This record gives sequence, C-alpha cells and structure tokens, in this order.
Amino acid sequence: MNRQKTVRFITALFACLSLFLYSCHSSPTPGKSGEDKGTPSSPAAPKEGGEKQSSSAQGEVIATVNGVNIYRKELDRTFNAHVSQNPALADKLPPEQKQQLQQMILDRLIEGELICQKGKELNITISDEEVAARIEQFKKQFPTEEEFQNRLKDNNITLDDLKREIKRNMIISRVIQQQMATQTASQPPSDEELKAYYEAHKDQFKQEEMVKASHILVKVEKDADEATKKKAREKIEGLLKKAKAGEDFATLAKENSDCPSSQNGGDLGFFTRKQMVPEFSQVAFSLKPGEISDVVETQFGYHIIKVTDTKPAAESSFEESKPRIQQYLSGKQRSDSIKNYIQSLREKADIKIFLPKPSPAAENPSAPGEANPSAAPSSQQGK
Repeated sequence: MNRQKTVRFITALFACLSLFLYSCHSSPTPGKSGEDKGTPSSPAAPKEGGEKQSSSAQGEVIATVNGVNIYRKELDRTFNAHVSQNPALADKLPPEQKQQLQQMILDRLIEGELICQKGKELNITISDEEVAARIEQFKKQFPTEEEFQNRLKDNNITLDDLKREIKRNMIISRVIQQQMATQTASQPPSDEELKAYYEAHKDQFKQEEMVKASHILVKVEKDADEATKKKAREKIEGLLKKAKAGEDFATLAKENSDCPSSQNGGDLGFFTRKQMVPEFSQVAFSLKPGEISDVVETQFGYHIIKVTDTKPAAESSFEESKPRIQQYLSGKQRSDSIKNYIQSLREKADIKIFLPKPSPAAENPSAPGEANPSAAPSSQQGK
C-alpha cells in the first residue's frame, strides 16, 4: 500500500469514526429535558474514572449534553478529518457552508453522546480485547506495524485516539442493535409498494450506455516541466508498443500504471460517459471489445485504454429492479426508525448549544463528501 493511499485510508477511517459513528464521553448527569442556548457552565463534567478536567484544559466548550461537555477541539478534529478526504474542496468551501457543515458535525457529536449515555444506562460495555481485535483488523491494511504507526502520526492521530473512537463506535452500534431488536419487526414492503416505487421513479432504472475498460496511466503533474512530460510520454509510448505487440495488458498495468487500479491489472470496471473525464470517455466509447487505444492525454497524464466489454443503453424491468427496490425501502424503514429513536433521546435530554447557528444562506447545502446511507436504487447498481 503506497503512502498516498494509506494516508487517505486512515483519514477516511478517522473521519468515519468521528463523524458517522459520533462521539461519547463520561457518565451523564441527569438534567431537565429540552435544548437551550446559553453560556457554558464553568466546571467540566468528570470524565470516566472520576478524573475531572477543567474547561481551560480542554478548550472552548461548544455544547453540553446532560451536563457533559463537548469541546471545540472535538469539532475541529472531526471537521478537519472530514474535509481532508477532499483536500481540493478545503480552500474553496464558502464560509456559510463551512459553518453549516460544522453545525451538522456538532449535531452528530451531540447525538453520539446521547447514544453513549444510553449505552451506559443499559450497562453496555466494550472490553479492551474487543477493541484490540478491531485494531488488528485495521492493521491488516498496512504491510508493517511501522507503516501503520507512521500513518497515524502523519494525520496527528494517536493510537489512544483510535482506540477511543473504535470503542465509541462499538457502543453506539450495540445500543442501536439492541433498540432495533426490541421493536416489533416491521413488515417488508409489499409487491404493490415496490411496484408503486418503480413506476414513480422510472428514471432511476434507465441504464446508460456503459463500457468496461482497463487502462495504464503514466501520471504527469499539472505543473510538470517539459522535460518531465517528455520522459512520461516516452514511457507510455514504450508501453503502448508492448501492449500492441500482444504483451499481457494486466501485467503491464500492474507493473507500470500510476493508478490505484493497477492492483487489479488496470481494471476500471463498467462506467458511463459522465463518470470519466471527456478526453478519456471519448476514446473509450469509440473502441470495440479487445481494442487498445493510442496514447490518450488527460489532466492526470498519459493513458492507454483497453476496452473489454460494453453494455448498451437500456431500461431495467420491474422484475430486474425489484431486489434493489426492496433493499432500499427496507433500509429506509430501518434508517427512519433509528432517526426517530435518536430524536426521542434528544427530546428527553438537556442540551445546550453555544455554537452560532448557520446564517439563512447556509441552510441545507449538501455537505462535501457526505454519503447518503439510504441512497435510492438505480439501474447502475448491482451491475
């Protein structure tokens, strides 16, 4: 695993643990229900083990949940990890959208704290052995222990940070699982409901023309000088001669391509025209299965493309789409149940928020890199 890929892996991992899996602190102090805006109370809530830390030691308090503080540094850490997954966006994010994203993250931190407090109430505990086992799973993504430690260090993440986030994740997962298990099993969507969804969303089941291709990339940075470009061009032309002469394309890609797809012999799978940059798509969609392109130049560098299969434009029938619709609607039922459960916890909690609310102009923009866990099905899925 190369350096760039492992950095992306660990930052994505930490952002996922911090944002999606929320956060939790110490034992809560029961308080009145409802949310409030005000000023933070001076003493910080005691942490686990009875250790009491002052607000000054932890930094600015931006919210309290049943008397437990949430600190600015937690928000900043999660925000930075989230945005680092899309570095090009970091400098371009408008202030109002940055504020809205911070508010969204704070909401997730608050909800995570509520769930963790519920976990303590339910006597849910996670052993050190369970956390260690999960850590070992992560370590398998790296060739050596040293590489794993270096990637944590590169991203200002300590092993203790990672352990805490994993433990929080596991507590949250078990609370949610326990809550779902206590609910009456909902009826799966009926055929009538599935059919109604299909008829109302037919555009989602239109399959665009698709191509399956492999490629070899010799990367060229945007600011590369002419000598570097010439050297890269000579390399790709040498590889093109070998490919045209019949050498195994997958082997050439594995040994020479600068794209992560090199690990799969350059295989990019099926894609539509819109999923690739125009220069790449124009050539790929002009080739027949088995054909190899000449050198193609894009913003990423120089490519050689080999098309291996094609799929014409088509519309998936209801029967073909039925399993995906059922999976989507069942997932939506579960997602709605979880949202309702979290909302019930919020309504009973004493929540005080000190972070300024986003301006009206920032309301409801899409958060960068935010994934929809219940994304609607389409004809491109499962193909």
